Amino acid sequence: MRVALLANPWSGRGVGPARARAIASALQNHGWEFEVHIGDSRSDTVHWGSQLPGQADRAVVVGGDGTLNAVVEGILTQSEHKCDIPPILQVGLGTANLLTHELGLPRRDRPLARVVEKGYVQPFDVGELILQTATDAPASPRPCLMVWDFGLGAALMKTMDEVRTGPIRKSDYAKLLWRLFHDYQPVPQRVVADGKDLGEFEYGIVTGIRTYASSAFKFPPCEYDDNFWELYLFPKVDKRRLVSLASRAIFRQIAKMPGMVHTRARSVEVSGPDPAPVQIDGDYYGHTPVSFGLTGRRLPILRPARS
Repeated sequence: MRVALLANPWSGRGVGPARARAIASALQNHGWEFEVHIGDSRSDTVHWGSQLPGQADRAVVVGGDGTLNAVVEGILTQSEHKCDIPPILQVGLGTANLLTHELGLPRRDRPLARVVEKGYVQPFDVGELILQTATDAPASPRPCLMVWDFGLGAALMKTMDEVRTGPIRKSDYAKLLWRLFHDYQPVPQRVVADGKDLGEFEYGIVTGIRTYASSAFKFPPCEYDDNFWELYLFPKVDKRRLVSLASRAIFRQIAKMPGMVHTRARSVEVSGPDPAPVQIDGDYYGHTPVSFGLTGRRLPILRPARS
């Protein structure tokens, strides 16, 4: 059995390569063959992902949610058949590590190695986001495995990109968010889901998982492979509403948020008179107008075996 491991050398304050080798060593003791690759850029990580289908029985991605997103981008550019994709384990060493919290993945190396060997394979619907702006835009489309949003959340990611000079902590986001409120001007965006005009919203979250922003922030349960994603749309955003949103999410009462629109869809279009920032899986990506759709593809993700 072969396992391919990729480590982001900057995640986890530089411990990614050592963690990858420790997991590989535990697997080697059980007869697994392995290869560890250090992904020193997004393009390199995308290329590594493109080589995975048909080349390994399992894959381990040691890094944050953005690292996993790059691997998925590579996989989708090359693999035409989902059966060719090896089951993937993420070892979350980023800031948010949404998938790690979502699936209750272990943190230590030997239990992680056991998930590689005996974990349950959970299919995940994969979405794809397309920027409509022709100028000053990154490569498009880009896959989305967990969540994307427009408005305040994406503005926070954009601002962090502009000021970041090294490793960051969750507390850095909290400080930046408080400062952002002094300058941020929400831009209403019209949202069309599965062809239905839902109206204008200043903040929107489109997600295939229940975890958002941190382990404490939870939406209601959702299915990972039902070919639908959840939309949470907010007509207005200010400090008071943000505090209410956070507290309701923490206490699992978000369905009672006044004014919020919740629906499910396979496709979403977002546009407005002025652009609003957009983030994908924790990374700033660009701005509206954008279109999103489920690809019909499912990614096999490893999680602890069900009891």
